[in-house]
Amino acid sequence: MKEQLTTKYTQREGVLLRKVSDAGDYVDFLHDRVSSGWREWPDRLAWWLWPLLLPGILWLFLNAGPLLRRWDETAAVADIGLLSHVMLALLSGLLFWLLAIWLVIKFFPIIFQSLNTWQQCSIYLAAFLSLFWGWVVVLVGMV
Repeated sequence: MKEQLTTKYTQREGVLLRKVSDAGDYVDFLHDRVSSGWREWPDRLAWWLWPLLLPGILWLFLNAGPLLRRWDETAAVADIGLLSHVMLALLSGLLFWLLAIWLVIKFFPIIFQSLNTWQQCSIYLAAFLSLFWGWVVVLVGMV
């Protein structure tokens, strides 16, 4: 049976299949392909934009009331509060994503070298969910 499988599914000349070759493990190959996108996309982001964007949103959050009153003199307190909460949610959401990406890039590869793939996925999911629910609790506490 083993001879049938090896003769039936052989490699073509010039094409290197990771499943057939003994050069590397296919699971490691897939893990590198999937995780490389997370490690590379912050480099593709305009990092020069973050130092401008975060203080800009913070300034909008702090000055939402005066800006709205200049634009609309009949704005009520509820309008200003709603605009403040939108700016606060935007600011905290951006900070949440930056923190999650920073943790994944900087700390997780060092810790995870000795873990299995399913353990790594479980810890990624648990860390992301704990950061997310922490963000939700902070927002609920501010309201």
